[in-house]
Amino acid sequence: MYSTLYSKSPIPRNTENPLLYEKNPSYDILLLMKDTPLIRQYNEIKKQYPDKIVLFRMGDFYETFGEDAKITSKILNITLTKRNKNEDQTPLAGFPYHALDQYVPKIIESGKCAVIVDQLEDPAQAKGIVRRGVTKIITPGTLEATDEQSGKSRKIVSIVEKKGRYGICVVDIYTGMLQVIEITKNQSELRNIIVSYEPSEILLEEEGSIRLSENIPVQLIDKSISKKDKSEDILLNHFKVHSLHSLGLDNEPVKISTIALSLHYIKETQQIDPQHIKKVQIVDQKGRMILDESTIRSLELIPHLTVTNSDNSLYSIINETETSMGARLLRSWLLNPLTEKKPILERQKRVDVYYKDYERTLETKKILSTVNDIDRLASKIGLSRITPKEFIALKDSIEASLQIIENEKLEESLDKESLKEIVDKISKTISKEAPHLISEGNIIADNYNQEVDE
Repeated sequence: MYSTLYSKSPIPRNTENPLLYEKNPSYDILLLMKDTPLIRQYNEIKKQYPDKIVLFRMGDFYETFGEDAKITSKILNITLTKRNKNEDQTPLAGFPYHALDQYVPKIIESGKCAVIVDQLEDPAQAKGIVRRGVTKIITPGTLEATDEQSGKSRKIVSIVEKKGRYGICVVDIYTGMLQVIEITKNQSELRNIIVSYEPSEILLEEEGSIRLSENIPVQLIDKSISKKDKSEDILLNHFKVHSLHSLGLDNEPVKISTIALSLHYIKETQQIDPQHIKKVQIVDQKGRMILDESTIRSLELIPHLTVTNSDNSLYSIINETETSMGARLLRSWLLNPLTEKKPILERQKRVDVYYKDYERTLETKKILSTVNDIDRLASKIGLSRITPKEFIALKDSIEASLQIIENEKLEESLDKESLKEIVDKISKTISKEAPHLISEGNIIADNYNQEVDE
């Protein structure tokens, strides 16, 4: 059976956030807490997300209360205390705000989702209780990947069924990739496609007929999102177009519905419009071989899906990529082998150039070793999460990429001038010694702004 993180509940759903959820004991416990403005504020948020761990920012800490605190203390191995030993016996567990990135992955790995509640104003300027709000919801598919060289990214797959057809949308919010596939209703083929994309999370319509056996977290989304008018509006507004013709989606209701499901979910969980997702890639299944899980396991193509459960997979042996982007591409090539002669020969031709010129290969590898994950850095701009230091990493990576483009005389379709403009703008704006945190200062480059210099 598949796991469901959102399901029907007797607790009324927030109509502005049609993600579904299940009743959780923590909500009942919180109602017994001593009534204070702070607890009322917490309860207003918690009752919207009763099945998730709410991380509530209080000063320099993220705190959890009630049943959430009991669960969190076990998952993170942190101390469980009481809010007030004399009057209020509410369980409490928390950790410093700067440890958020360290602890959230452990919460997600335990099978829970995390709701991040931040302070939306300076406590020193607040009149009464500090205003707080949900800034993002972290789920298996929206948790940022940390093992870059594994080549595995965290993808969200949404599936919609209409009139005997399946629409499958694959999104990686940290690279901006959005692909859509349509197939006839075939459970076996659907399962094979899911396996080939290795999703961290699957989105299905509430009350839909699709049933999956994969051990992947499934989120059930209000089916109104995938209805014709609603789904079309979501795409038109997101891509800022007047017609879906420009996206290649004329008269494609199942594709439109599944894309809308993904875009809506990302916007709800990230609390931001994901403008870095700029295009729809329509995947043609005819040009690639769909491998089932048994074949992938028998051939030992990738780690963690081998007969022996050892790391002697083909991917691990041949992976000498220098960047995380290359690692993802290699993994994708192995799981989605080409079936047509022409693209196979074109790929071989490109590889042959380096195979025959060892010095050229070494020089290119040396440059690539300085390139960070450009896809993820660029997407962080769209998600408003990029740090000053990451801007410099993006600039350096684009500069290195431009060197490779010039050396290899790559196709003219690459907009080199726009890339050079980005490098120039970051160089003039951001200090080379910019820190990770904005609060540390020293972000703006000298001579960019006279008032800042003074």
